Amino acid sequence: MEHKDYISDKGIDYIPQGDELDVALTCYNLKFPLMLRGPTGVGKTTLVTYLSRYLQKPLIEESCNEDTLAADLIGRNLPSGWLDGSATKSLRYEDGAIYYLDELGEARQDAIVVVHSLTDDRRTLEVRAHDEVLESPDEWMLIASYNPLYQLQNRVKPSTAQRFVTVDIPFPRSDIEGEIVESFLYGGKVEKEVKQKKFKKRDNIPINDIVKLANDYRKVAKSSDSFGLREGPGTRLVARTAKLIEYGLPDLLAIEVGMINPLTYDPEQKEQMFDIAKKLFR
Repeated sequence: MEHKDYISDKGIDYIPQGDELDVALTCYNLKFPLMLRGPTGVGKTTLVTYLSRYLQKPLIEESCNEDTLAADLIGRNLPSGWLDGSATKSLRYEDGAIYYLDELGEARQDAIVVVHSLTDDRRTLEVRAHDEVLESPDEWMLIASYNPLYQLQNRVKPSTAQRFVTVDIPFPRSDIEGEIVESFLYGGKVEKEVKQKKFKKRDNIPINDIVKLANDYRKVAKSSDSFGLREGPGTRLVARTAKLIEYGLPDLLAIEVGMINPLTYDPEQKEQMFDIAKKLFR
């Protein structure tokens, strides 16, 4: 068991490469779980730490591995008494917290089941050891990450992947990587100020087009020329994508993080799914 919690004033500032910080803050405001996906060392944990500082919320971090059990998340009885696990501990902050599961794909299946209960719309955790049901505060957020290039990626099953809004974090561009290295060497702040975009809530939500797109993806997944897509989006993804659009995210960005990314990491599959989406959305 390895978990820690803190609000740190130290560390390298996160330099966004695209819309990932805006999507993360949108998920926080909408109470959606967020999955960060990308190779080792590209800044996934840096983004989470920066988000914790930006929101002034404690960060409770669980570094998952092949020995991570449900008890590490929920808690366990010790000779000295009950010890909260990392998930339980994060939910006890009345003003909310950022709960971060690093390398979720390496955790054991019973721990993944615990994550499922925290990623549906109820956002609750049952602690059966003492008949307690914890409800998440409004300002509580679950973020998970994993490296899809590991062989273990197949352990993040579709039933888990489809519970998250998903952002891919690639290796940074050369100019951004230079700023990161300079900040690391000299311990200074980055020159560019990171500002949250102000999104305008939409009234005209293209529900019929969103549902049609989901059905198009489902038909592709079932067909013989499915380009390898494992399955189509569930209704949860469809509804959350609609909510992201209502919040003000551009249509194609909402579709990317809300529907396409949770279904695949393969660049060719993503490109073909974008082509289908562009027939309905701009």
